[in-house]
Amino acid sequence: MNSRVLAICLVCVALVAAMPLTASAVVLTTYSISFDEESALICLEGDCEFPDTPPIMNLAILERFAGEGQSATPWGAFGNDVSTEPGVTTDIVSSSSPFQNAPSQALLIGWLENLPTDPFSQEGIGHVVIGMNNAAAINIDDVPFASIFPGVLQENLIQGLEELEQGGPVGSAAASTLFDFFNNAATSGNLGPNGTPGSALFTPMDGGNFTMVVFSQAQTIGTGTISVVPVPAGIWLLSSALAMLGAAIRRRAV
Repeated sequence: MNSRVLAICLVCVALVAAMPLTASAVVLTTYSISFDEESALICLEGDCEFPDTPPIMNLAILERFAGEGQSATPWGAFGNDVSTEPGVTTDIVSSSSPFQNAPSQALLIGWLENLPTDPFSQEGIGHVVIGMNNAAAINIDDVPFASIFPGVLQENLIQGLEELEQGGPVGSAAASTLFDFFNNAATSGNLGPNGTPGSALFTPMDGGNFTMVVFSQAQTIGTGTISVVPVPAGIWLLSSALAMLGAAIRRRAV
């Protein structure tokens, strides 16, 4: 172990040791996603231009904490594309820190490229993927993105996700693009029955669930379940630091 790695480990231990036993718990919310065997991500007709199950890239967790604020967690920044292989479940984890409570509302958003049925001439075209409440997903089935979210461009959301993952601060233009969608179009788009206004956001309650939808033409591709667990702040600090250390070691090894 080199001196830098050892120094980081010692700092982690010192911070945890110095933390009062009464330190507030951090709430960890886990969004567990799995994908359908007969979705738009599977080539069902045998003549598709692109391979099955493209991964979801630059996934971000957008959360609102009642009376406290909101956060954007760039899950993809940890080097994690989300597998869309049927039978594979991916756990997407967020922390309430610096807020004290579990999130009251949430939305997952990422993107992928090259659906199996895309024309070869459109290679590289991005498709936004949103984790939303189940009722909204049913209401918008097979409806174009532009009809559901008028005035919102998929390419702008994709650019925001890419910039957020590259380390843009929460107050950056990238985060502003995503928060604007979270606070406006996603809460009042044409997501209700028969194209009426509605919200895509869901409540991250323990044991709850949500639906994964891919665009441009809204299609359900998977489902998600939710667990909400309070963790002592010291344990969370240590595990977070060690996770970042592990990521740094992996990057160095590549």
